[in-house]
Amino acid sequence: MLPAPLSRAVAIAYLVCRVADTIEDDSALPIPRRRELLATWRTAVQTGEPSALPVDGIGHTADEHALMRIADSVHRELHRLGAADVHAIARYAVEMIDGMSVSLAPRPDSTTPLFATQAELEQYCYYVAGTVGLMLTDLYQNHAHGVRGARLAIMHRHAVNFGVGLQLTNVIRDVGNDLAEGRVYFPASHWAAAGITPLEFLAPGHTAESWQVVQPLIELAERMLRDALAYSLAVPRRAFRIRLFCVVQLLFALRTLALVRRNAAQGVASTTVKMPRREVYLLLGTAALLLPSSTAIAAVAGRLQRAWRRA
Repeated sequence: MLPAPLSRAVAIAYLVCRVADTIEDDSALPIPRRRELLATWRTAVQTGEPSALPVDGIGHTADEHALMRIADSVHRELHRLGAADVHAIARYAVEMIDGMSVSLAPRPDSTTPLFATQAELEQYCYYVAGTVGLMLTDLYQNHAHGVRGARLAIMHRHAVNFGVGLQLTNVIRDVGNDLAEGRVYFPASHWAAAGITPLEFLAPGHTAESWQVVQPLIELAERMLRDALAYSLAVPRRAFRIRLFCVVQLLFALRTLALVRRNAAQGVASTTVKMPRREVYLLLGTAALLLPSSTAIAAVAGRLQRAWRRA
């Protein structure tokens, strides 16, 4: 979807972040070992020195194992990019890795929330997703002549919330799977306010309480995605592919949240939703067709948000 030189930089940036994410998420490794591996990857990303990461024993899935086996190649390709792209990726990847390392903390068991408060969750989302919003904005600036001046200022202003809004949407959508895998992203304060534990989230008889846990994050995601709309519309029309890339992510997130809210309205105790392929193609076509008109894109986003509120 993105133009070739930019798409290569974004793909490498994605893999750099995925290596860090794979290390952070490997709960089979002791926390001190994960911090050590994150520090090793941080040094490689920042300095260009060989990473010295082990190629085996990190990650849960076949895809993660394959990624770790090519981590050195990812690192080499990063430092073959232009200096401005290397700077943009390394700067924010280092901040992400530092945040991941700080956020790693021992828990009594796998059902204990990772965060005590919503503020702590928001700070974590900044590290793992807000930094990505800033990173991508710098890459867009490097590759699109129209991303300058007032438009760039608007994009920078909303970049963090764009990234955090998408991350929160994923957290909301994946809460059931995350709980099954021992990752409790919803903060302890939400569980306490609802009067249930993570183990009771999908249990019969707790549907109302379960949605009470989720509701504050849905409202927060809504606020963040308003900023994502402002960001997307600030991308100049002549940077067509970048604008399309941003708008598509926004519309997918809004539709995902609408489906989550539909589950709540129907009393379904699950946030796990998946857009049918037909809807995916419809949103892609709508975004491409209406892309030149900021008014039309804002109207589509507004309809999705209103549908979400009515759900």
